[in-house]
Formats: sequence, C-alpha cells, structure tokens
Amino acid sequence: MDYKPGESSKPAYRLQLTVLGIKKGSQTELDGVELEKSEQGKTPYYVTLRIENVGSGDAAAEDSQPAAGFEAVDDRGQQGQELNVIGTFRPCPSGTEPTHFTHGVTYQTCVIYMVGGDGSIVEEEWTGSGGEAYSENPIVWKAG
Repeated sequence: MDYKPGESSKPAYRLQLTVLGIKKGSQTELDGVELEKSEQGKTPYYVTLRIENVGSGDAAAEDSQPAAGFEAVDDRGQQGQELNVIGTFRPCPSGTEPTHFTHGVTYQTCVIYMVGGDGSIVEEEWTGSGGEAYSENPIVWKAG
C-alpha cells in the first residue's frame, strides 16, 4: 500500500505491511512496569508488525512512522489503549525504524495494547497517516 506522510507535498512510499501475530499477555508480565491508573487491571495484548519498503525513496526521512498508523480494535468495537514502555520489554520487543528505510529494508516491531473488562483484541487496522483513503477504509487483519 502507499504510505503518504503528513503534508500533500510529501512523496508517497510503497510499503508492505504485515501483522505477524496478536497474542494475549498476562498482568504478571507487567510487574515492574509503571502503569497509569487507567491501565491498571487491564490485560496486555501484543501485536507484532513487519514493515518493508518495497518502493523507492527513503521513508525514514519523514517525521511520522508507518507503524504509527496501526490501531487495535477489541471485541466491543473500541480502539485498544496503546501502552508505551521505556526500555526493553521482553514479551513485546519494540523495534525502531531503520535510519535508512530504503527499498528492500524491513523492520519488525511490537505494540502493546491494554484491554479491560475481559475483552480481547479481535483485529488490527492500518489507517495510514490521516487524511487519506485508509483513514475511512482501513486495511484490517483479523485475530485468530
């Protein structure tokens, strides 16, 4: 799909996006992680993503990352609450976009979503970078 960061004058990049897995974690895996009050008591879900630049240009030259266009949706149709952990978190290792994200370069990352009330993540969506066709018609991967 085409990734068009921010302003309309910016070039579009051709990316291959893949959701490698959606895995339910446990609250005990979060021991030692400082949680906001709204995150406490919720269950973590780990979504592993792979992003490859299959076009031309250097997508790393842009301010926003393609991974930022991903959102999780739970079994009640609500957007998952993303949890950012500073440092290394073994159950869901986050990768960083390569310095030179040019043709053929791939990176993998993991995003943590917190879900409460015995809910579960049922799909992952890619909405792009706002203001484009994907925000109204996201690309969807179903869990399981």
